[in-house]
Amino acid sequence: MAPALKFTMTTAAWGTGVRRLPGGTMGPTSIPSVTALPRDVEGAIREWWQGTKAAPAWLTLAWYDTVLRYRKSLLGPLWITLSIGIMLMGMGPLYSLIFGVPLGGYFPYVTLGIVFWRFISSTITEGCTAVTGAGRYMKQAPFPLSLFTWRLVAKNVIHAAHDILVFVPVAIYFGIAPGWHALAFVPAFALVVLTLQAAATVIGIACARFSDFTQVVMSVMQMLMFLTPVFWVPEGDVSRSRIIAYNPLYYPLELLRRPFLGQEIPPEFWVRTGVLCAAACMAALLLTALKRRQLVYWI
Repeated sequence: MAPALKFTMTTAAWGTGVRRLPGGTMGPTSIPSVTALPRDVEGAIREWWQGTKAAPAWLTLAWYDTVLRYRKSLLGPLWITLSIGIMLMGMGPLYSLIFGVPLGGYFPYVTLGIVFWRFISSTITEGCTAVTGAGRYMKQAPFPLSLFTWRLVAKNVIHAAHDILVFVPVAIYFGIAPGWHALAFVPAFALVVLTLQAAATVIGIACARFSDFTQVVMSVMQMLMFLTPVFWVPEGDVSRSRIIAYNPLYYPLELLRRPFLGQEIPPEFWVRTGVLCAAACMAALLLTALKRRQLVYWI
C-alpha cells in the first residue's frame, strides 16, 4: 500500500477555480483573464514552494517507489548498475577503436555519459506520468503539483546515486583524480535538478492534457540520445560541434560529467544551462498558473 499523505494547502491564492454548470454541477474555469494572471502566477509560486518544502513527503514517496519496484529482487536497483558495467565492458573498447580515441580517456568519459544521460532521460520521460500517476492523490485533496514532480526527481536521484558506483572502479583503474574540480559538481547538480523538476512539470501537464504527447517525448529523447555526445566525443570535429551547438541537453550533461573527469566547466556551459533552467521554470509557472485548477478533470 502506498503511504498516506497529509498535507494542508491554502486555496485562497487560486480563487474558486470552478464555475457552476447547468444542473448544479461544477466544472473547470476557462483561461484566467489578464488581470487575474498575476494572482495565479503568485499562487503557482506559492504552491511550488509548499510542495518543495514538503521534502519529507516526496522523499518518502520516492524511496517507496524504489523499494516497491525492486521488492522481490535479489540485488534490487543494483541490477541496472551491473547491466551498465557489463555494457561498458563490451562497448568501451569497441567504440574506442571506432572513434580512434585512447581507451584511457574514452572509457571514463562514456561511463559518466551513460550514467548521467540515464538520469536526465529517465526524469524527462517519466515526467509524462508525473501528473496522471498522482491522480489518486490529487482527486482527494489539493496537493501541490510540485510535490509529485519532486517525488519523480528524487527517485531518479536515488537511482543515479547507485549508478555512479560503476565509475569508482573505472576511476581507480584508469587513474582518474578529479581534484578540486569535483567541487563544481554540487552547484552543477543543483542547477540540473531544478531544470529537470521544471521540465517534468511542463511535460507532466502537457501529457495530462494530450496523452499522445507521451509518444512525442519518448521519440524525441531517443533521437537526442544519439545527437548528444553520450557515446561520442565532440572535440576535434567541426561537423560534430555543429550538432551539439543547438542541443539543449548537451550542456547539462557536461555540467555533471566534467567535474568527475577533473575538467573545468567553461562559463558558457553555466550560462546556457542557466538560461535553459530559467526558461523551464517560467514555462512551468505559467502552465501551473493557467491549468492547475483543470488538472483534476484531465486525469
